[in-house]
Amino acid sequence: MNSLEIIGMVLLAAITAAGIIIKSVTRRKLKDMDGISEIFLSGSKEKITGKF
Repeated sequence: MNSLEIIGMVLLAAITAAGIIIKSVTRRKLKDMDGISEIFLSGSKEKITGKF
């Protein structure tokens, strides 16, 4: 593995962790199990696939 692959994996892990944190925070604030938090996650996934 070269350094670029390692950086890419670290970035992906950081984005995934951020998504999980955002999802848990929005669930607590809105007391909503799936609705709005799912929209947040799908939006971030679209942005990630758009960049690569």
